[in-house]
Amino acid sequence: MIKRNGGRNGGTDSFSMGERKRITILFADINGSTAMIDGLDPEQADERLQPILDVMTEAVERYDGTVHQWQGDGIVALFGAPVACEHHAVHACCAALAMQDAVRQWQDIALAIRVGLHSGEVVMRPVKGGRFDAFDVIGPAVHLAARMEQSAEPGTIRLTAETARLAGSFIEARLLGPLPVRGLSRPVEVMELVRINPRRTRWAARAGHGLTDFTGRDREMAVLTEAIGRAEAGAGQLVTLVGEPGMGKSRLVHEFIQSTRTRDWSVAKMSAMPFGRNIAYLPIASLVRSWLQIRQKDDPAEIGARIETQVGALGWDLVDIVPALRAVLDLPVEDAGWRQSNPAERRGRIIDGLVRLILRGAETTPLLILV
Repeated sequence: MIKRNGGRNGGTDSFSMGERKRITILFADINGSTAMIDGLDPEQADERLQPILDVMTEAVERYDGTVHQWQGDGIVALFGAPVACEHHAVHACCAALAMQDAVRQWQDIALAIRVGLHSGEVVMRPVKGGRFDAFDVIGPAVHLAARMEQSAEPGTIRLTAETARLAGSFIEARLLGPLPVRGLSRPVEVMELVRINPRRTRWAARAGHGLTDFTGRDREMAVLTEAIGRAEAGAGQLVTLVGEPGMGKSRLVHEFIQSTRTRDWSVAKMSAMPFGRNIAYLPIASLVRSWLQIRQKDDPAEIGARIETQVGALGWDLVDIVPALRAVLDLPVEDAGWRQSNPAERRGRIIDGLVRLILRGAETTPLLILV
C-alpha cells in the first residue's frame, strides 16, 4: 500500500476512487542479499540490510519520490504520485543514479544494486478496509518496471524507452535493444541509464529540435545593447528579464549573445534545474563549467588540468581557489587545509573563490554572466 505523503514540497493530491495517474515507477533491490545474510538471525539480517535500504530511501526522497513498498532487500518507489511532479521521469532517473552512487561508496566493496524504471499510467485506489490515506497502485506499468529491475545487471539501471522519451535530453542513456517480456505480445525497447546531463536546461532541450525565425523584440534588444555599451564604458550593468512562461525570454537572450554586439565578450552561463535543487552548488558548478568550457565527456584528470591552467592564466595569486573549484565540480581535493575545514568554512571559500574569479576575469575581458 501507499500512504499519502506531503513530501518536501508540502501538500498532496486528493485522490478519488480509482484515479488514473501517469507516473514513473522505480524498483531497486540489493544484489546477492541472500548471501549477505546467510547464517544470520532475523534481527542481525535486518541490521545488515536496513542501512542500505535507508540509503536507497534517502535518494528517493531527495528527488521528491515516495517509497511505496519495502520488500525485504529492496524498495518500490513512485514519482509523480501521490505528490504531483511535472518531471517525474527525470526525478526518478536522478534518484536511481543517486542511490547507485551512494551504494558504490558503501563499506562493503562487493555491494551492488539493480534498478529498473518505467513510466506509464496506473490506477490509484484506496485499500479496501484500510485507512483513508492508504492506496494500492495497479496497472501493467508496475509490472513492467519490475521486469526492468529483474533484467538489469548488478550495478546498472535499466529503463524503458517510454521513460527515456519523457526524460528527453535531460538524460544520457544507452540503447540495449528489444527485450522479450513475459506476458507481453511484443518485446519492449530497453535502455541503460548512463547519467544526467547537468547542463541541459529546458531551453536547450527545446532548441535541440530547431528554432523558428526570430522576429520582433527590437525594443528589448535595444535595452540590452545599451546596457552592453554602458558596461564597456566601465559602469557594470544588471538587466532582469521578466515575463510569463513561453514569452520568449530564453530565445531573446540566445539571439543577443549570438549577435555581433557580444562578439568580443566572454559569456558564462549559470543555470538551475527543478530536479537539481538538492544537488549542492549546482548553479555555481554550471557557471564554472561554462567559464572553463568543460565538456560533458571530459574526464576528471582533464577537468583538473583545465582548472589549473585557466586559473594560472588569470594570475597565480588565485591558485588558492583551486581546491574550492575542484570541490564544486566533485573532483578529489588533496589540499590539507580544505580537508580540515568545516562545511561553513568551505562554503565561504567557495563563494570567495567565485567572486575573485569573476572580478579577475572581468579585468581581462568584458564579461557577460547569464543566470
